[in-house]
Amino acid sequence: MECVAKFLEVHMMGLPRTVFEPEDVRLLGRAYRKACRGLGPANEPAPFDDVRTRHSLARAIIQLASEGERSPEMLARYALGQLR
Repeated sequence: MECVAKFLEVHMMGLPRTVFEPEDVRLLGRAYRKACRGLGPANEPAPFDDVRTRHSLARAIIQLASEGERSPEMLARYALGQLR
């Protein structure tokens, strides 16, 4: 859980202040992992799989979650769509 808290602290810089409950944090983590898997097949390097891309995914997920979305599928889809 400490790792997720650090993740949120780093990626929320510049975003509206939002308080996430523990269950929300778990959902954000699921959405992030789902979005990262969406970058490409597990056994092949994804074309955009780098730190900046993952940072962009995290920010997009947090931004939409700050607006009230809690579905990991919707959050991941939105984040991946922001990369295009």
